[in-house]
Amino acid sequence: MTWPDEWMDPVEQKREIAAAVDWFKEALTSKDDVAQDLVDPRLPLLPPVADWCKAVDNASWNNRDWALGLWHVALGQTLRDQRIVIGDRWLDGRFHLLILAESSSGKTLAADQARHLLERSPRDPPYDVRPILEATTAALIGSSEIRKVKGASVMEKVPGMLESADLLHWDEAEAMFTETGYNVNLLRVLNQTMNPIGSPGNVIGKELKGVSVKVRPKCSLLMTAVDFLEIPEEIFRCGFYQRIGVMRKVLSIEQRLKNARREKEVIDKGTTAIEQLGRAIEYVERMRQTYAYPVKWDLHRITGYVYGKFTQMIKAAQKNEQVRPYLVDFAERYKDKLFILSVHNCAMRTIDEPLDPTKPRIVEPEDAGRAWIVVKTCMEQFFYYATEISYNWEHLHRKNIRHRTLGPTP
Repeated sequence: MTWPDEWMDPVEQKREIAAAVDWFKEALTSKDDVAQDLVDPRLPLLPPVADWCKAVDNASWNNRDWALGLWHVALGQTLRDQRIVIGDRWLDGRFHLLILAESSSGKTLAADQARHLLERSPRDPPYDVRPILEATTAALIGSSEIRKVKGASVMEKVPGMLESADLLHWDEAEAMFTETGYNVNLLRVLNQTMNPIGSPGNVIGKELKGVSVKVRPKCSLLMTAVDFLEIPEEIFRCGFYQRIGVMRKVLSIEQRLKNARREKEVIDKGTTAIEQLGRAIEYVERMRQTYAYPVKWDLHRITGYVYGKFTQMIKAAQKNEQVRPYLVDFAERYKDKLFILSVHNCAMRTIDEPLDPTKPRIVEPEDAGRAWIVVKTCMEQFFYYATEISYNWEHLHRKNIRHRTLGPTP
């Protein structure tokens, strides 16, 4: 495609980028996809998910996509010790999420509701939820310090957050991804944290003075950040964005007006969703108790569906040369997310069925259909984001060439 020149009107730039991704949205939509705005009449929300969406909508207006993503973050933590076996490898039950949106969009309020799901849980011991503004590898993995023991100096290990955390919540995380703020080692630690629990790639080791530190993190990652485009290309290639689910939203004037009308309605009616949030909290705890031990998951009924969607994602990614190098490997990771969220939906659908260690839970096409609604949303939103970022790289590249060739613009 031909990218807009730097002097093009910003509105025209947006239109050109939007036109560039229209085919992608069409490529992800097949005849069996009738879901609009995250609602599929054939696959109504399960009651606990409907309760949760109401609880989020009473704090963060009209953000059902975030509500569904955040639900799977919390649910994934209760199912983290499940092994979803695919040949000789496996996935765990966690789902990690990065929400990108402008200021005053409600992203932090939505994320706070997800924290409430875990923080207010009756689990004993309580979930270890860590709010983070910034962190170093030492703060995450651990460090060492000299302490006096019976008059002698002894080097002792200081545990990091990954030792015990169940949820790491980064608010305003955009500094991690800028040219001047990103830390390659920190991103590597986060990548290893998101690798399947129990796998060799999930073990993080660090040799300190007098102390050897080894951590096997089981936490889920939840990050919110202001929408930004100045991302170094290295971050797109390092595996972080591939592992984490990304939901990105740019609010239009119409959407902000719609949010204001929703806020007025809540104020006028005195609407509260405390009851729905309470039921969601109780349900998440019930899920944890039901699936406290690993269960066998039979995926054979959804493999055709999942690999059909994977084919759609791969073909869509291949059609645009500008972002092909980034999106092909994203499709691989999003296929895994489709398996994980399908298991989440199966676990909810069969929660009332007795567990039999000799019989696996069979994951059905309806479970995969519900999962696809979320995964497809992430793919569409992230693709548009990747297109804008790659345009930004191209724009800066042209500008640098013009600057070197012709000198600075007067």
